[in-house]
Amino acid sequence: MAPVTPIENEVAQVWQAVLNVERIGLHDNYFELGGHSLLATRILSRLRAMYGIELTLQTLFEAPSVGELAQSITAMMAGQEDEADLLALMAEVQGLAAAEVAELLT
Repeated sequence: MAPVTPIENEVAQVWQAVLNVERIGLHDNYFELGGHSLLATRILSRLRAMYGIELTLQTLFEAPSVGELAQSITAMMAGQEDEADLLALMAEVQGLAAAEVAELLT
């Protein structure tokens, strides 16, 4: 099965380039394709740069297919969005007077 989502396609393209494999399917296992820890560092470095998230070797070991890794990346990116929203809300609340905060809570 071919990758479908943009993230799945991008992960597959990175794998193709680093592993020198022509076609990579959604469920192909990184290690069964000849991947090892040295090549994983290249892949993870590229994906970190693309998505601005912290991917570790453990992430790849726990999500060794394109589909699984894409899901992990999506979840991490969603977590960053939640964190950014929370930080923005905290900054907004810090700028309020005590009476304004009390009014919002009632």
